[in-house]
Amino acid sequence: MTEEQKKILNDFELRVKNLIAHCDKLKYKNKELEEKIALQDDEIEKMKVSIREWTLKYDNLKLAKIISTDDEEMKRTKKRLSGIVREIDKCIALLNE
Repeated sequence: MTEEQKKILNDFELRVKNLIAHCDKLKYKNKELEEKIALQDDEIEKMKVSIREWTLKYDNLKLAKIISTDDEEMKRTKKRLSGIVREIDKCIALLNE
């Protein structure tokens, strides 16, 4: 083997070693990222469960509010809605002129 061939071979070996080292770094980084994704997936699932719980609590609260609404409050609400409807009718009448 000539001196030039030895130099080329050594250069090739060095590049292969560098490539292997870079590959190992990428494998390690990939593993870190996969672990991070798994942690975030777990957090997302916990948040989804929490959202479902809060939605259920909110729905229950709305239902309790509807059930606990007294007649006087219903009358006020109907009166307010009637006023809004009359105001809308007036606006429509003005637009039609």
